[in-house]
Amino acid sequence: MKLMSFNVLTSEKKNAEIYNRILLREERLEPMFEMLLDWHPDVIGLQEVSDVHRERIRCNADLADYEMVGSPAKPVLHEQGVYVMYDKRKFRLLHWGTKWLSEKPEKEHSYIREAAEENETKLDLARGIMHQPRKAVYAVLCDRESGRAFGFCDTHLGHTPVGSDQEVSDLIRYKQAQILVDLIQEGKMFEGGIPFAIVGDMNSQPYMLPHREFVRIAEDVWDCAEIKPDSRQRTLHRYEYDNRNNQIDYIFVSRNQFRCRRFDIVTKSYYSELLKQEILPSDHYPLLAEVTLLPEQ
Repeated sequence: MKLMSFNVLTSEKKNAEIYNRILLREERLEPMFEMLLDWHPDVIGLQEVSDVHRERIRCNADLADYEMVGSPAKPVLHEQGVYVMYDKRKFRLLHWGTKWLSEKPEKEHSYIREAAEENETKLDLARGIMHQPRKAVYAVLCDRESGRAFGFCDTHLGHTPVGSDQEVSDLIRYKQAQILVDLIQEGKMFEGGIPFAIVGDMNSQPYMLPHREFVRIAEDVWDCAEIKPDSRQRTLHRYEYDNRNNQIDYIFVSRNQFRCRRFDIVTKSYYSELLKQEILPSDHYPLLAEVTLLPEQ
């Protein structure tokens, strides 16, 4: 099966230096749909999903093979939508849910303590410069052919707002990763030791503390894929002429439960009818991993 992680870029407008223009969300939607149809992933983790993205996906007849579950955006809190899409012809949904990456994961829209403190004391909330509530959406899917169940978790860890102490933002991401890992280990997302994948925009580079947390319980497909790019490459390009690494998006799979045959970064551009040219559908490249479940022990 093919697993994808894709930050779709919530912003309505984005300065695109490489195209020498402002890209509107409406101009990016068609290329996004074309990308999904081109690769047709089996399960997709989407980050930064606006209500417009969600409704346009659900109304797109070409994407009728997919079902979509997740937690919507809350613009008043600057909280972004996180969703899991899956091919309903291949998988049956057993259950799904949302956990907030805070000391109280069951409390909706809750913050890590340090994020709440900086919001109150340092950041410019009136201008929307703030730490946002962060969450993880998880789903347990059953393969219709084999009858095997597996878990899929999609998340988006915190960014570093203007004015935030870098060390504090780093700590927030680390604690968010710890909470997510603890939830999985404690069986609060997936029960019975079933295979699982974690995907998302982690806003941190390889081998930093959040990454180290995830690889305690799972493998980074960058490391375990049999076929992959020659070296680690950026996943965030920002539509800029920028050669920095900026690898902040990941796919992890539970240890000794998957074979990862291939891993790709989708750098292909797709045609926008509104612009009459090919463009990248987001300021992040989608990630795609082709995996198979190993036989049960």
